[in-house]
Amino acid sequence: MKTFSRRFLLPAAICLVLGILRAVDLALFTDPQTGFVTDNAVVLRYLVPLAAAVLLWLTGRGVPDGRTVPGRGLSAGLAVSGLLLAAAGAASLPSLTDTLLYLLAGLGLIGLAVVAARPREVPPSVLWFLPGVAGMLWVLIQRFSVVPASVVRLGCTFRVLSAAAALLLLQSLLKGLLLPDRPAGRAWFRYGWMALLFCTLHELPQAVFELVCGAVTLPQLLVSAGLGVFGLCGLWAALAASRCGADAVEK
Repeated sequence: MKTFSRRFLLPAAICLVLGILRAVDLALFTDPQTGFVTDNAVVLRYLVPLAAAVLLWLTGRGVPDGRTVPGRGLSAGLAVSGLLLAAAGAASLPSLTDTLLYLLAGLGLIGLAVVAARPREVPPSVLWFLPGVAGMLWVLIQRFSVVPASVVRLGCTFRVLSAAAALLLLQSLLKGLLLPDRPAGRAWFRYGWMALLFCTLHELPQAVFELVCGAVTLPQLLVSAGLGVFGLCGLWAALAASRCGADAVEK
């Protein structure tokens, strides 16, 4: 239990502090009309979350790379995230490309939720989930193609980091759930915390800020909500990896 507490509480504290700082920054130090920060500490705003991501990576060094057991929370989170992304696809009509790829991403997560809820001795082939990966990759490409008017408009950069963190977590979940002979506990721990940090604690405050300012469309809001819930899946994955690692050490 002590091993589990040390591994879980430090990254949890890092993510919580960074999430609070991001929310305060948006509420007090960001211009609601332009999205620009209102002071000169721009470099610090980039360095702190990136340094936190590196620290989260390092906290996973001591986690044994064993097999993890998905809990109900992970399965439920994947299903909700998938439904939100699928809803974003429906709301993207008449843009057929966005509709198709958001639907693929959503259905892929829903399928993964079924696998997590009912693990089988012989899981389905990972090939069935590649279209879902392509859909999540499309979210990253879309966000990366948006060029911010200035580096002081942090929302554009953080949305790219959120999509990248989601992709990293997705590939580790596919590895752990569909390739049982390849343990992914350490990857679940590392990428789970990074997804929580960027997909939930940076993405959701940004989405609320833009919603209040009237600067977000319904599909964008649904995608942000889907990624935010997916970040919570990262928390469940990290929790499962922490328990698995602690059990391995105690034995």
